Amino acid sequence: MGPSPGVDGDVWCAPLEDAVDVALGQIGFKPQTITISPLGIPCHDPFRMHTVGCRWYGAAVAYVAFVGSADVAAFDFPSTTEGAEPARLIAFGVPPAGWTIPHWSIP
Repeated sequence: MGPSPGVDGDVWCAPLEDAVDVALGQIGFKPQTITISPLGIPCHDPFRMHTVGCRWYGAAVAYVAFVGSADVAAFDFPSTTEGAEPARLIAFGVPPAGWTIPHWSIP
C-alpha cells in the first residue's frame, strides 16, 4: 500500500494502477497521487473515518488525489477478467475534514 509510484519509483501494483489510469478518463482531472490499499473500503464508505468495530468491505481500493483540487476519487475492483483489472469509480468529492487515505496498518 502507498503512493504509486513509491519513493523509489516503483509502481506498487501495476495492473491495478493501469486500471485506475483508464478509469480516470471519466473524471478529467490531472492525478497527483494514486494510492492503492489492499484492505478495501472502511465501513462501506470510502470517505468515512475508521471507527472501532467498523469492518472493511471488499478487497483492494484505490484513492486518487488531484492537482489543484481537494477532491478525491475512490475506485474499487469488482471483478477480474483474463489480463484485465477493471476499476469502478465508487466515490468522487471532497472528503470530510480530518479524513486521510486509509493506511494498511489500520485493522
